[in-house]
Amino acid sequence: MEKMPLEKTSNSAKWRFLITYGICTVFGLTMYILVLVWNTHFRGGFAWTSDIMLMMNWHPVLLILGLSVFYSQSILVFRLGRNFPKKILKLIHMSLNLIAFILSVIGLKAAFNMRTATGEQHLYSLHSWIGFLTVLFFAAQFAFGFVTYLYPGLPASIRAASMPVHRAGGKAIFLMGLVATATGLMTKASMVLPNYSEMSSEAYVVNFIALFLVVFSGLALYLVNAPAYRRIPLPND
Repeated sequence: MEKMPLEKTSNSAKWRFLITYGICTVFGLTMYILVLVWNTHFRGGFAWTSDIMLMMNWHPVLLILGLSVFYSQSILVFRLGRNFPKKILKLIHMSLNLIAFILSVIGLKAAFNMRTATGEQHLYSLHSWIGFLTVLFFAAQFAFGFVTYLYPGLPASIRAASMPVHRAGGKAIFLMGLVATATGLMTKASMVLPNYSEMSSEAYVVNFIALFLVVFSGLALYLVNAPAYRRIPLPND
């Protein structure tokens, strides 16, 4: 069989990536719009210290924005920006991760504040264990990546040897965030929807959030794992 020219193959892969990324983005944006609808229209909106129960609505909104939306873009940035110098991509990668981490910490604080104010037990559910561990691993991954690859930067041999671990850790954290979010959605739905099985409008919104989240996350992981979309190092890298 005659092989396709490298340039044509590359262009084909580029368009497949962009189309798949576009579909992924549509699912992600739709999912997050539904999260906002759920917590504004059905759950009463947002507050901080003025209303403890409304403070809890920040928890899913900020954690999904951090661990799903911003984090997914951070792991895809090297494939999205394949024509940019690696130093710039590193800074964008770090910035997106930092934003994702800050949003996640604020979202956790909202949950801890609410439970402290109401006297509820902390960290008793499977969702809380997975979510808390996800943020802890995220903090460790961020610190490791910053020191190893950005500042002060370890020797090239150590950076190269550490890269497979760093990549695997990043994907594992994204998957843990997915599991934490899915279990959190079901936990909250079972608490605020006593007649969940009757499938009210709110129940449909929650279920579609979970479905769109799974599709969005699956497409993001496909894009970051497919060898055809791997960034080729530039001469000035």
